[in-house]
Amino acid sequence: MSVSGALSSNVTEQNGNGRIYRILWRSIASSFSLMVLYVMYSSRLFRPGVDDYCLGVEADRGIIGAAMFWWDTSSGYLFNHLGGILLVGLPVLHTPWFIASAIPFVVASLCVALIGWQIVTYTNSGGRKLSIIELALILPLLAATWWLFLWSPVTWGQDGINRWMGIGLTHFQTLNGGYVFQITVVIGLSLLTWNLIDRKSAKFAFLAVLPGVLVGFSGIMLALTIALSGFLFLSMGIPTGAIKSNSYRLAIALGSVTALLGGIISHLAAGSRARAEVLGSDFGLSPRRLAEIFRSIFPSSLKDIFEAFVNPGTFGAIVLLALVGFLLTKSGVILSGKTLRSLVAHRKAPTLTLAIPITLFVIVTTAGVLLQMTISMSERNLTWESGSAPIPGIVSDTENIEGMEMGCWRELAKLRELPSLGGLLESP
Repeated sequence: MSVSGALSSNVTEQNGNGRIYRILWRSIASSFSLMVLYVMYSSRLFRPGVDDYCLGVEADRGIIGAAMFWWDTSSGYLFNHLGGILLVGLPVLHTPWFIASAIPFVVASLCVALIGWQIVTYTNSGGRKLSIIELALILPLLAATWWLFLWSPVTWGQDGINRWMGIGLTHFQTLNGGYVFQITVVIGLSLLTWNLIDRKSAKFAFLAVLPGVLVGFSGIMLALTIALSGFLFLSMGIPTGAIKSNSYRLAIALGSVTALLGGIISHLAAGSRARAEVLGSDFGLSPRRLAEIFRSIFPSSLKDIFEAFVNPGTFGAIVLLALVGFLLTKSGVILSGKTLRSLVAHRKAPTLTLAIPITLFVIVTTAGVLLQMTISMSERNLTWESGSAPIPGIVSDTENIEGMEMGCWRELAKLRELPSLGGLLESP
């Protein structure tokens, strides 16, 4: 065979394989979009529990009124409270039940997906600009990856923190409104600041104040951790040249300082003092006290973080994202050298023979995991409509007549119509 004939045959084969890779990518994108739509439709089955009832009661004060009440009586960590009021309290108080608890779940999941979307668009800056349709297909895929991570341990019968995370971040909406939303907003603003500095102007370094303030009003320990990490990174990065731009140094410094100041201000709020007195804890911030807090938190926290991410969900998410990156590259949706394209180009990539069964396996496995999650929604919904619906060890409900949940339920019953809890409490 002539050289030209060999080259022509090779190009034809590559084009044919490219069409197959595009079919595989579209199969994943379309099937995952359908899965996400089904999960969002099923989210109408969610019902409140634990602190959700109390946030509904607090929402009756209004956003500003609730913030001032917490500042004076509970704590100065306003960002947590505001997220809970906006996404959990107000819907519980004012919207139909099939919407109330779906809002924080859907918003939190989309926020997680948007973080991934930011990373994709940022790292793809040197490649072909992705179309709106391509970006729109990436969002549901990332949302499904988040649910796959959460529910794989539950589906495969794991216990401990992995099960707690999966079920808690599904059914306990205060976690989604007060913590997942909080963390993703901070990360999103940080990525936006970094992106604007890189693409636009060093003047955008001052935007780092925004995530810094939000971190500061999220809790003193989080603020101290972020501030100390920023200062440590600066001290190590500047001498070694790891941080090459003054604008990046300024952004890290501003974020660290504002996080520290915000944390101190929120810690000194009247509500934070009152809470410390009720709990009988030391309110001071002496070096000795801070060392004690760090020693009591960080060993267990690091252990919990390790256990939370060493699970089948992490493996599934990595396989899914690696497969999608590979298919995007091989199908012609070219990403820049900063992403998986460089890995595909410089390492031995899976063959087409492996890509087909792996794609089918990922689709079927993810569908099974998400189906298990929606079954859990349906089961708790049926229980809640006829009485208390706790999930033992994870989501408490109104099973304890003298408990906090029942107290908030009674107060909420004065503000809106509630089920009768099987005769335990008749709604007015």
